[in-house]
Amino acid sequence: MGTPKKALFGFQSKKSTPSFQRRLDLARKEEPEDDDPPKTPTKKGRKGEVQGIDVVNADRSHSRRRTRRVIQKTLEGESSSDEDEESDLEQEEQEDDDAIVEHTNIKSAPHGSGYESYFSTLQSKTTTSNNTLSQMPQMEHATYLKTLASLPVDHPDERANLLSLHKELFAQWAFELSVGFNLLLYGYGSKRNLLTEFVREHCSERPVLVVNGFSPSLTLRGMLESIAGALEASAPDAKLHFGNQPADILTNIVSFLSSPDPPLDDLVLLIHNIDGETLRPDKVQTAISLLAEHPRIHLIASIDHVNAPLLWDAAKSEKLRFIWHDATTFEPLKVETSFDANVLGVAGSGARAGGLRGIKYVLSSLTSNARGIYLQLLLAQLASDSESDTDGIPYRTLYDNCVTEFLVSNELTFRTQLREFYDHNMVVSRKDQGGLEVLSVPLAKGEIETLVVEMQEEE
Repeated sequence: MGTPKKALFGFQSKKSTPSFQRRLDLARKEEPEDDDPPKTPTKKGRKGEVQGIDVVNADRSHSRRRTRRVIQKTLEGESSSDEDEESDLEQEEQEDDDAIVEHTNIKSAPHGSGYESYFSTLQSKTTTSNNTLSQMPQMEHATYLKTLASLPVDHPDERANLLSLHKELFAQWAFELSVGFNLLLYGYGSKRNLLTEFVREHCSERPVLVVNGFSPSLTLRGMLESIAGALEASAPDAKLHFGNQPADILTNIVSFLSSPDPPLDDLVLLIHNIDGETLRPDKVQTAISLLAEHPRIHLIASIDHVNAPLLWDAAKSEKLRFIWHDATTFEPLKVETSFDANVLGVAGSGARAGGLRGIKYVLSSLTSNARGIYLQLLLAQLASDSESDTDGIPYRTLYDNCVTEFLVSNELTFRTQLREFYDHNMVVSRKDQGGLEVLSVPLAKGEIETLVVEMQEEE
């Protein structure tokens, strides 16, 4: 016996059988020549690519896989009948044809069923709801405060530890105030209780004026009048008069504190949320910077908005002389947000009208006559003897007042202007018991007073 031949690729070589030779010839016959042009029809896409190449590549890959499979089965010694071989080949061809068809459909989707699906969806009838945000029930303010008080306190130990760390810096803050700097606290959480405790411990010997910048009814004139009232209380025999306009009041306050022997040594001005909406106007920040520049006024303030530093340019920053302190407390802003009924959906503060800020924005784009009409409506609502915030003025009475003030010349113009107020939800119309049309402004009485003062100052 001769020496057996070496195994080929780890398998014992076997003599070719007729079945193997037939399958190998069939696989080689179907493999396309490299020099032959592709037989598959081609079609250019949107960007000029030939999509038929994908089908040709799929055929070549199919032939190579079939040849490798035939060789592998033969080397492994597997045997099968001709009918089984033909069945396997037909199954492979069907799977490859399905893959090619699926690939072709994916390629042609943007040119075929894509836009058809879009237009069919566009023509289909959609069902929409008739519910609107204005139909949602509004929470009463008393219920809102009661709900806030019942909320559980999260992480009380960690908050107490953080508060004790801030209290260790009270001595440093007091020293910085004594050398002529002002304090500005920033960070996440309410800083109202922290600043109140600091003022109580280190500023109790000086008169302190607290300003709630988060209050929507706060005005520059009201803040300056409060400072003037504190100065008048310190010198009851002086018979001081600071004026009626904000500019005059501010000038007289600075002059009074700059006198050689003022009855009031120092004044601590504590402003919670100096970046509040009512304190953001440039004229308000300018007045605050002039007060903070005076050496007898010590300013302590807090901010919550991330863009609050944009309120002050280089000139204001130089006058304010702030030293910034991180006072993160993680305390909830219960008091600060209790005034913002527009966000919380609380009834009774102009939630239907977009709030005081929205009304100011609309008024800034109207003509002087339109603002005058709205001012007449505000004054008439304030003059009402009723304590209800929704009590207004009859339509005919408001029209006569506007004609007397030469704001309108005919009822058509008056109706046109009221239509604009209706569109922006600045005016609410209702029928009284007698069937007369009554107009009112959906704002609280304090917000109406603030708006009236600002509009009169602009005139």
